[in-house]
Amino acid sequence: MAIIRFDYQDARGNSTTREVTQWTDDGWLLKGVYSQDRGPRNFRRDRFLAVDEGAFLLKPFEMPANVTASTALPAAKSPHDTLEILFTSFPKVRRADLEATAANAGMQLRKTVT
Repeated sequence: MAIIRFDYQDARGNSTTREVTQWTDDGWLLKGVYSQDRGPRNFRRDRFLAVDEGAFLLKPFEMPANVTASTALPAAKSPHDTLEILFTSFPKVRRADLEATAANAGMQLRKTVT
């Protein structure tokens, strides 16, 4: 079976080139063996940025009815978004050290579950 090579944006907004063999395509998901780790993977077609090899082999893109265009590909987080963190079940001194480290790393500290 032919190789499909494509540029892909994952859920975190990272873009990479992927190569897949032994694949099937239903118009929404490309399922196959990812060459990087030789493991089975599913790739959402709405996250394809470009198909470099084998585009003519793919079915036309078809978004399922239960997925809206606005939620299909989430925008990558802005560098201004901060990670929120809450430390639980640590002794008071250790928690203070962890909170200081997190604050220095630019994380937003939470004192309670929200």
